[in-house]
Amino acid sequence: MNYRFFSLTNPSPEGFTCQRPEKRDLLGSHVALHACTIEECTGLMDQFTERVAGLIITPGEHFSYKPIGPHLWHLQTSQDARYKLQEIAEFTLRQIESGLAAAEEITQLRTQLERSLREHQEARREHGHQSTYLTEKVQTLRDEVQKRQAIEAQLHMYKIFSEKAVQGMGWINLKGDVMYANPAAQKIITGAPEKNIIGTNIADFFPPDEHARIMNEIIPYVLEEGQWSGELRVKRIGTDELIPIGDTASLIHDTQTGEPLLANVIYDLRDQRRIEEERIKIKKLESVGQLAGGIAHDFNNLLSCILGNISLAAESLEINSDAGHLLEDARKATLQAKGLTQQLLTFAEGGDPIRKTASIDNVIKDSTEFVLHGSNIKCRYNIPDDLWKAEIDAGQISQVIQNLVLNAIEAMPDGGSITVACGNKPARNGHDADCIKIMVIDEGCGILQEDLERVFDPYFTTKDGASGLGLSICHSIISKHGGSISIESHPGHRTSVSILIPRTVEKAEEPAAVPLRESQPLESGKLRILVMDDEPLIRKTCQRILTRLGHEIYTAKDGNEAVEVYRRQQQANAPIQLSIMDLTIPGGLGGQYAVKAVKEIDPGALVIVASGYSSDPVMANYTEHGFAAAIAKPFEIAELQEVINQLGRGAPA
Repeated sequence: MNYRFFSLTNPSPEGFTCQRPEKRDLLGSHVALHACTIEECTGLMDQFTERVAGLIITPGEHFSYKPIGPHLWHLQTSQDARYKLQEIAEFTLRQIESGLAAAEEITQLRTQLERSLREHQEARREHGHQSTYLTEKVQTLRDEVQKRQAIEAQLHMYKIFSEKAVQGMGWINLKGDVMYANPAAQKIITGAPEKNIIGTNIADFFPPDEHARIMNEIIPYVLEEGQWSGELRVKRIGTDELIPIGDTASLIHDTQTGEPLLANVIYDLRDQRRIEEERIKIKKLESVGQLAGGIAHDFNNLLSCILGNISLAAESLEINSDAGHLLEDARKATLQAKGLTQQLLTFAEGGDPIRKTASIDNVIKDSTEFVLHGSNIKCRYNIPDDLWKAEIDAGQISQVIQNLVLNAIEAMPDGGSITVACGNKPARNGHDADCIKIMVIDEGCGILQEDLERVFDPYFTTKDGASGLGLSICHSIISKHGGSISIESHPGHRTSVSILIPRTVEKAEEPAAVPLRESQPLESGKLRILVMDDEPLIRKTCQRILTRLGHEIYTAKDGNEAVEVYRRQQQANAPIQLSIMDLTIPGGLGGQYAVKAVKEIDPGALVIVASGYSSDPVMANYTEHGFAAAIAKPFEIAELQEVINQLGRGAPA
């Protein structure tokens, strides 16, 4: 095709020559003329619009085109298409040339039609009996013109469909020569949709073993069965990168020669495999979570006995005695163990976040500063004032940020700086939700590529003495917030952790629900207290603690027994004044259901819910389930006494 590029702007776009074209330039070939506005070309083009073939290109907000002459078009390009301006111009000129060729063919047919009509008129005058024959011939020619026009339009639509398809499409001959490939196929094989592979052979981009498989197995199979589907590995041209692809090859034939061809539809499998790996990773975390949840719950029960008895023993000793110091150390160790069980519970169903709409920037800053305090690391913040709000469990998100900042500190033992950046990430193409993006970037030693794929696996660590739970917990927390977390690292340079959390559109606060019956405050002094727990050691420990505090204690091993004790005391005119119920009783009636039965006996009953699942939704919203207060296991004497005192004052505990 003979065409030329000209530009009236300075500097001219890439691929265009900055010069004002002469008349002979405009009439001598197909022309692509770049200008700032269409008006700039009006005076130049007025006298030539009937004779010039090509297009005038101007910048604009949207991509559009319209005819301004028989073969002259005005093409307006958007800003994001500027870098492909020359390619767009070449493609459009080719379409114009195709249109001219089709127009020439139609013109020839019309000339034949006109000639036939003239012959018909002459023949009718001379030979009236030939009129019917000529009329049929004219109609045949008209039908042929319409048929060819329809085929031309259909071929154009097929071309557009192929060019815009997101899957790779093309066909090869039986020798492996590429006869056609659309931009998507070229992108998979070359890394760039504009790099042409038509005319190459599949041996240029398939490794030897895959090439032999295609030639010796797949092509014969398609010739016999008609279609083949499976996976292949393609070697990206110019690199050693092997890319897994899915391929469906079907047998077709050249419409002109009848030569058998293989039509292929290919797609990149890397995204699909990443999704599958993420699904397996989540399943793995869920499995560990179920195990961790059960262990943590049982461990909290044991810690309740240990901590309670330490508290009782400590009250029997002088604070400054040797035994007192030993018990204080044991107490601190028990509280550390309590923190560890809380981390394990993050994996379990009981570790689901208790979310509230909040500004996330304060949580991020407070958590970062807390971990950095006393270190030799500086922090740069990049957080906009208009950062969206999110529905989060502030405690869990704080734990994520602390883990990430702690990892950054450990990656820079000689000091350095980290960057904590946030931003609003709007949804694109209607597929994603609006999200808040959080990034923690360090300048440390980085992560090896072979380790990068395993950093979220439970108990995987490259550090001595580490638990390997930090990033696993981060992944679990963010997943349960409906978000995602990913890591990029360049060994020896830096590591960047990216988090996406869905944005929350704030709603008007609903008025607080008014309880149907108000619980009565406790009387001061000695109380009759019912303790319900399936663990005998916990019942005994609670009984000792409460007896030490001067109360009369009744115990029950499950909800059914607790309800019977409560009813019996009511009938004996010595009612239970306060109940402490374990939330979960394996194989029995737990506190969540027992409290309802107790409320039927005594609508004003005061019941405290206790659980090793401190982040259970019932613990966070205990009043909605009929409880007057909540206390997390393990607890100390002072904690339990404070809850009882608050109920005695009629205050929410």
